[in-house]
Amino acid sequence: MIFKLRSSLIYSYLRWEFKIWTRLQYFLAILSGSNSINRLKDRPDIGILKNLINKNEKKRIALFVGYHKSDFIPFNNIQYVKNLINCSFTIVYIHNGKLNKEVKQTLTDMGCYVICRKNLGQDFGGWKDALFFLRKYKLDNILDWILLCNDSNFCLEGNNSENFVKRFESGLSSINKPDFLALQVNFDIHFHYQSYFLCFSRKVFKSKRFLKFWNNYMPLTNRYHAINNGEVKMSLKVLKKFKAKVLYPSYELGPEIFNQPIYDKNKLIDLLPKNLFYLESCFNKNSSLDTGIRKMMNALESYNTSHVYALYFILFSKSPFLKKDLCRMGIFTTSQIYELLKELKPSISDSFIQEIMQHYLQEGTAYSYEDEPRVKIKRGIAWDPNLQFSTRYNSKIFKEKFSKKMDNVIFEKSSK
Repeated sequence: MIFKLRSSLIYSYLRWEFKIWTRLQYFLAILSGSNSINRLKDRPDIGILKNLINKNEKKRIALFVGYHKSDFIPFNNIQYVKNLINCSFTIVYIHNGKLNKEVKQTLTDMGCYVICRKNLGQDFGGWKDALFFLRKYKLDNILDWILLCNDSNFCLEGNNSENFVKRFESGLSSINKPDFLALQVNFDIHFHYQSYFLCFSRKVFKSKRFLKFWNNYMPLTNRYHAINNGEVKMSLKVLKKFKAKVLYPSYELGPEIFNQPIYDKNKLIDLLPKNLFYLESCFNKNSSLDTGIRKMMNALESYNTSHVYALYFILFSKSPFLKKDLCRMGIFTTSQIYELLKELKPSISDSFIQEIMQHYLQEGTAYSYEDEPRVKIKRGIAWDPNLQFSTRYNSKIFKEKFSKKMDNVIFEKSSK
């Protein structure tokens, strides 16, 4: 008990320390003259972007924020950009840091308008600056859609990307058009739309609510701030007033599994987050396989859907998006992800699989940061990885059932 209290106090202190430090960092930057325009000064002439938009018949623009080495473009980012181009988007490639001349030229040759900015505020900071940039030059007046996205997901090539392009294009072009499109939603703590992919119609990005939110947003280099004051606040204060379309809703996942010609419970259990393995107790002798799947889906929906459903979305919904933090946050093992990627061959190349796995290995697991508490806080890693899936009512029930089942097995073996 004393250890838990001490640990909780340390965690609270470090969160407070990180909050103070990132605010101080922001105010020092402002005092030194940093603003949305001079943070974007490393860019081509504005006339080039105007020309790209004028040539785009569907008047769609994607503000893609990336962060990688200055002399290298991950294949993942190239695939992502190609998908968006196939959906008729003009790409503004915003890199939080410098890029060398060759990399800039490669992106330009793909049709991107490349901006290198000082990394203040991470992805939300990049979007804030870019949206201000569009308004300053009145480019938002000639646009119909603005997409905010980043490279926090891998974008898988092959069939899954083809499926995404069709699904996204269908949502944008439907007769009963939504006001905005999101990739997924998160029901954990506060309902909100995941900020790494949000596409706004003119009705949204020209609204007073939207403009006020971005004018007031303080671009701190702080993950917790970006989540609570960024994506959650935007969902609650702005987006709840508009009609949404979610491209990969969790409620469609069950039927998509049922529609597979062959599926079995062992396969589904293998795709569960590693700390939720006890949800296999959903599949008991007295229930049908369909009932077991529904029970499991009901329990999983209580969490961050982009995390717990990650492997299901790829295999059954044919989504190309795979979160880059799945191993670092303690959700899945590298083995689980590698086994899934092998199933997608030859649709996904060996070289891309190696790029993905190299990233997960370098990121480590939640336990790789046990002796680096400040790094842990900065990167949003659960303070105790063993507890992050023990706070939801449905999961507790199944955990208790699983524990009883294991106790009975041990008792029977000892009796024999």
